[in-house]
Amino acid sequence: MTRTRMSAEEHKEARRAARDKWRAANPEKDRAAKERWLEKNRDVRNARLKEAYAEKKQAAGPTLKAPAQTRDELLRKKREYAREQRRTRPQELAAIRKKTVAKHRQARNAASAAWRKKNAGKVLALTRKRQLAKRMRTPAWLTPDDFWMMEQAYELAALRTKMLGFAWHVDHKIPLRGKTVSGLHVPTNLQVIPGADNSRKGNAYHG
Repeated sequence: MTRTRMSAEEHKEARRAARDKWRAANPEKDRAAKERWLEKNRDVRNARLKEAYAEKKQAAGPTLKAPAQTRDELLRKKREYAREQRRTRPQELAAIRKKTVAKHRQARNAASAAWRKKNAGKVLALTRKRQLAKRMRTPAWLTPDDFWMMEQAYELAALRTKMLGFAWHVDHKIPLRGKTVSGLHVPTNLQVIPGADNSRKGNAYHG
């Protein structure tokens, strides 16, 4: 029995058919493989999309700008679609949002860690400066109960960070080194707030 040799085009079609068959039989593995490829080749994919868009735009030629009424209609449909997605796929969208937030938080933490490693001297100087300011603004009349209450604030911040998965800080309501006012390191001047809010607040005092 003689075996006929497949042409290059027939071989390509056979491979494509086998691939489509495997994808239909293994949707979860196919989705995971696509996500892994996107993580490793996101720049390549974006470049391909830009090239395809440029070719399509060039082939289409100059186009007229859509009138305002058409743009408003498209915007309305887009909002309705987003509303429908939130209604029909709340859990899936929540998972995507959670994954995106975690990814951005991880990137910020990595960037912060890299900056601290690169600027170890500056970080040490800032830490010593803050420690000195806290020591100078800790009154001598504080009682053991006052120190215990302040320790509880720091323990609460650590517990919330562990339970909720993002940083919580012990903030001085009236900053220790404010530009216009300076507070004391006492229990009544402490509050436990999210780290992001504390970073935005800085040494400002809002009254």
